[in-house]
Amino acid sequence: MIQEMIPADSSEDWFVHGYCDNSSNPLAIFTGVKLRSYPTFAGPTTLGRAVRNEALREQAIQLFSAIGYRGIMDLDYRLDKRDGRYHLLDFNPRVGAQFRLFEDDHGIDVVRELHLDLTGRGVRTGPQVEGRTFMVEIQDLLASFSYYRSGNLKVKEWWRSLRGVAEGAWCAADDLLPFLLMFLWMSLRVAFRTLGLSWDRTRKEAQPRLIST
Repeated sequence: MIQEMIPADSSEDWFVHGYCDNSSNPLAIFTGVKLRSYPTFAGPTTLGRAVRNEALREQAIQLFSAIGYRGIMDLDYRLDKRDGRYHLLDFNPRVGAQFRLFEDDHGIDVVRELHLDLTGRGVRTGPQVEGRTFMVEIQDLLASFSYYRSGNLKVKEWWRSLRGVAEGAWCAADDLLPFLLMFLWMSLRVAFRTLGLSWDRTRKEAQPRLIST
């Protein structure tokens, strides 16, 4: 596969999450923009914002109709600012990791829409809630540092980007254990890398081995 290289300073990363019923009717289509990723400019979203993009939404709907798609999907696009075209990077026929970024004015997201449809109560979602922000807390700290070192993020910009975070990947006030475990796991990885050790190799060597006799 040969792909065109779109320079980072001439592009934006966007994504589409949605659900189509058994007749490929789009019952829920949401659009958002990727603000940060880790690894930078190439990895999964660490900070994303819900932004209604009618042109991208219609382009995605045309694709679903053309292929007769049914079910939940998570699509990644890259906007080429030089010509205004959106290029499809990734089509995942599953729930996206940041699906809770999106909901309509009644609190319906793609998973709830799927459940309503499969139980015979499916209705098209209303307008998406604009400006909701999703953050993968620990990974976004690493991403922010990388963006800062490369000159693509200033301290004031970073601070402003934290406002209005509605959904976190790990941290919840009523259940902090997942966040603490992820923090410990990431801290160990950083420590191993700092010491010049291989985390994956050490983990494999620590696993018990079966010896046949």
